[in-house]
Amino acid sequence: MRAPTVVTLDGVTGAGKSELLSYIREHPSSRYVVPSKLTTRPHRRTDNSWEFLFVGTLPGTPDFLEWGSVRARYAVALDILHEAAADAKTAVFICTDLDAVASLARRFSLLHLYLFRPLERDDLVRILRRRGTDPDQMHARMAEHASLGEDYLAKLPFVSATILNIGDIGFLRRQFDTLMDSPAA
Repeated sequence: MRAPTVVTLDGVTGAGKSELLSYIREHPSSRYVVPSKLTTRPHRRTDNSWEFLFVGTLPGTPDFLEWGSVRARYAVALDILHEAAADAKTAVFICTDLDAVASLARRFSLLHLYLFRPLERDDLVRILRRRGTDPDQMHARMAEHASLGEDYLAKLPFVSATILNIGDIGFLRRQFDTLMDSPAA
C-alpha cells in the first residue's frame, strides 16, 4: 500500500479519537492536515474550536462528503483532502460511518483506524457528563458502548489497523506514530 492520503479515526465514545486527533494536529512533523468538519450537532463545551464548524444544514453538494452519526450529520470538504494529497500530506479526521469510509477508499489511498477502548460504565458516564451530554444522547452513547464488541466485529472488514487505548495517552500516541512510520502505511 502506498502512503495514505487520508486517515480516518473510528471507535465508540471515549475511545480517544479526539485526543489522538489533537495530538496529530500538533504533531512535530508537518506531514498531517486535520480538516475542520461541518456538523449539524449542538456545540459541546469540550469541543475544539478547530475540529468543527457548526451549521444548521449541510451544503448537499458534490464538493463535500457527507455522513450521519448519532443524531447529527457531518461533512468534510473534498478539496481539502485533494490539496493535502497534492502537497504530499495526509489528511486525518474522525469518521465513524462505513458508507463514508467506503466512498473515501474509492477516491483516496485510505487508512481506516479503529480505536478500541473498553470502558467501565462509570468511566463512560463521567466522560459523557464532562461533555455536557443530554440524557437522551447519554442513553444512546451507553447503548453504543454496550455493543462495543459487535460494533468492532461489524467494522473489522473496513479496518486497516486497530489502536488499543489502555488509558495511557503516551501509549496511544506511540501506537499511531509507529503505525504511520511502518512501511505498510
